[in-house]
Amino acid sequence: MVAGSYVFMSKYPVTTPVRLADNEHLRLSGLLWPEAKERLADSAYVTIESVGRGQVILFAFDPTFRTWLAGSERLFINAVLLGPGMGTSPPVPW
Repeated sequence: MVAGSYVFMSKYPVTTPVRLADNEHLRLSGLLWPEAKERLADSAYVTIESVGRGQVILFAFDPTFRTWLAGSERLFINAVLLGPGMGTSPPVPW
């Protein structure tokens, strides 16, 4: 699901596990202007940033929009369930 006029890019040290396809392979349904296709190509969909001893997982668009797309909901659930254990520090030392 892509909506709006913002395009998110990322650079090191931000981890980008999900990107949109390159310009040649990007396919979207609906109205897609050629200029928008060039801007959206290779843009970040999901990024992970370290903050203190934890992390923030950012989605470029609402992954649960009207519970319409099952694939993006799976990304969100994985971020909620698996995200806290991947790349964060434990709150209490063992």
